[in-house]
Amino acid sequence: MARKSPVDMVNDVSHQFVWFELASDDLVVAKKFFQDMFGWKMSEMGGYVMVAAGAAKELGAGMKANPGIGHVPSHWAPYVSVDDVKAATKKAEKLGAKVIHEVHETPNGLVSTVLDPTGAPLNLWQKK
Repeated sequence: MARKSPVDMVNDVSHQFVWFELASDDLVVAKKFFQDMFGWKMSEMGGYVMVAAGAAKELGAGMKANPGIGHVPSHWAPYVSVDDVKAATKKAEKLGAKVIHEVHETPNGLVSTVLDPTGAPLNLWQKK
């Protein structure tokens, strides 16, 4: 049976949390903690850790090395599905969010990152 990608597993539903990603300063420690704490099943795909957790059964989150190590502490980043990431990013900005990563293409779709008016990060994601 072919392994599904994260994109294949996301329903076509907008305005819902669809993915969570841990950017960790120490993936070995993070993996051990979450496996021991919750019994999460994990597999590696090219340096990226896929996590099977919760209702997803096959997939629920991902882990990667923290690209901001030394500047940004390890953190979880939520992704919300939107129909039009460019429009959603503009709307978020009008509502007081700060855009920290403009809309850009990824292998799985278009993404932007904003800080909500309280400073909490949020990724806006449009499926390809």
